[in-house]
Amino acid sequence: MVAMVVGLGLDIGRKRIGVAISDPTGLLATGLPTLTWPTAPQALAQIVQVRHPQVLVVGLPAYPDGRPSAQTRYTQKQGGYLGRCLHLPVVYVDEVLTSWSAAQTLDRRRYRSEADYRAAVDQQAAILIVQQWLDSHSFHSGDNYGSKFPTKF
Repeated sequence: MVAMVVGLGLDIGRKRIGVAISDPTGLLATGLPTLTWPTAPQALAQIVQVRHPQVLVVGLPAYPDGRPSAQTRYTQKQGGYLGRCLHLPVVYVDEVLTSWSAAQTLDRRRYRSEADYRAAVDQQAAILIVQQWLDSHSFHSGDNYGSKFPTKF
């Protein structure tokens, strides 16, 4: 059995942080409640204490052509800060279009307020970030499947 690393995914914004966590099998990402600044570090510390992730997986925004933006620098600064506070290593994952993709999967009419909808979009974006990280770091993804299991005929 391969030991999997549990990742705590963050979609860091200036007002809210979407949060998701991977399961111990490394197959699925599950959303957790969206947090708001300035109480996010304390809430994340509680999540770490209960869920025991080994790594922070932070979505790193950039322009579509890959150039960094002001939000890229802000996310790196906040991701580093949270990693230090939580005593976890930080892994950055390209999050191009995750918020857009997340919004496409949600029906705005299902939410009572715009704030509830935005929180759901941030949570869904965090799920996509963790799932992307899982898919790229496990033998379950198509490109890597079998590479860890030599075949003898």
